Amino acid sequence: MNHTEKNNSEMKPVSESVARRWLGYFGATFIFLIAVCMGLIVWADPFFHYHAPNPKFYYRMDGGERYLNDGIARNFTYDAIVTGSSMTENFKTTDVDRIFSVHAVKLPFSGASFKEINDNLKTALDTHPEVKLVIRGLDYTMLLDAPDLMRTDLGSYPGYLYDRNIWNDTRYVLNKDVLCNYTLPMLFDRIGGRKGGHKSFDEYAAWYEQYREKFGAGYVLAGHTHSNAPASETPKDADNKTALEQGSFSWLTAEEQENIRRNIEENVTSLAAEHPETEFAYFYTPYSSAFWADLNDAASIPKMLEAEELATQLILEEPNIRLYSFNNCAFTDDLANYHDALHYGPWINTRILEAIKKEEYRLTEENVAEYLREERIHRLTFDYASLR
Repeated sequence: MNHTEKNNSEMKPVSESVARRWLGYFGATFIFLIAVCMGLIVWADPFFHYHAPNPKFYYRMDGGERYLNDGIARNFTYDAIVTGSSMTENFKTTDVDRIFSVHAVKLPFSGASFKEINDNLKTALDTHPEVKLVIRGLDYTMLLDAPDLMRTDLGSYPGYLYDRNIWNDTRYVLNKDVLCNYTLPMLFDRIGGRKGGHKSFDEYAAWYEQYREKFGAGYVLAGHTHSNAPASETPKDADNKTALEQGSFSWLTAEEQENIRRNIEENVTSLAAEHPETEFAYFYTPYSSAFWADLNDAASIPKMLEAEELATQLILEEPNIRLYSFNNCAFTDDLANYHDALHYGPWINTRILEAIKKEEYRLTEENVAEYLREERIHRLTFDYASLR
C-alpha cells in the first residue's frame, strides 16, 4: 500500500465519525428546539386548551371564537353564560353580572348552528355544574337547520381542540401559526412588561366599535327598497282577518316540521332537561323589519311564523326554560338600531338583559297564543314599502 492509499484509509473512519457526531448534535438540537416550542405553547396556552389563563401572560383572545370557546368553557371560572350567534357578540358581561348578580363568561359563535352552540354549552355545564344562569339567543334563520348541522363552510373546524385525544394535540402544540402569531407575541408582551390578564368579555368578539358609524336605513337597506306585494302567490285567505289572527293555513311540510322538532329537542331543550338546577333564559334574536321585508318579498313570512310557533310550543314544555321574544317591540321597526337586517347595536343587548330580569316579553302557555296572533298581524300587514 502506498502512502496515499494509507492516508485515505486512515481518514475515512475519522470523517464518518465526525459526520455521525454532527448529525447527532443536529438531531438533539432539533428535538430540543421542538420541545421548547411545544413547552412554550403549553405554558402560555393561547387557546386555553390545557389550563386557565396563566397570570404571567396577557391574552388578546383574537384567535377566533371556534378556537377559544371550548377552552373558555372548560377552564375559566364562572357561574353564568351568555351565548348564541353573532347576535350575542355585543353583550357585555359586566351588564350580565350587574343585572343578575353573577360572574359570567361570553361564548358567542358567529354564524353557528344550534348544534354547535349546544355542544359548547354541554361542555360548559359538564365542567361547571354550579352554573346558575344560561342566557342564549335563538336565531330564526337556524330553526329549519338539520339538527346535526355544523358550519364547516365557515372554515376548517378545530376538532383537535374539542376532543380529549392527546395524540392529535400535535396539531396545536406543533402549529407554526399558534407559535408565531399567538404564543411568541404573548412572550414578547411579558418581556416588555405588559401586565398579565386577558381581554374583557365585554370586548371579546364584540363588533360594534368597528361598525359604530354604520347604522341606520342606509346601511340596512343597502340601496334597495321593498314592496308590500309578495313575490309569489299567497293562500287565497291570506287577506282574511280571521286567517291572519288564527294562522289557519299551513306552510311547513311534514319533513320540515320533523326537522324543527328534532333541532329543538336535541339542541335546545334536552340540555335544560339534564340540568334542572340551572335556569335557562332563551330569547328569539330580534331581527329588524328589513329581514321580514325580505321574507315578504319571497312570500315566506307565514312559513317563518309557523316555524316559530312550533319551536315555541316545544320550548315551553321544558319547565326550567324561560323564553322571551322581542319581535313585537317597536325598536325592530326602527332601522337606526341596526347595522344590517339582522344585527343590532349593544344598547339592544342591554335592553334584552333588563327585560329578562324584569320578566318582560316572556312567553308562557297563558300568553303565547295572543303573542303569536299579534305578531302574525304585525308582520303580514306591516308597510314594508315605507322602509327607506
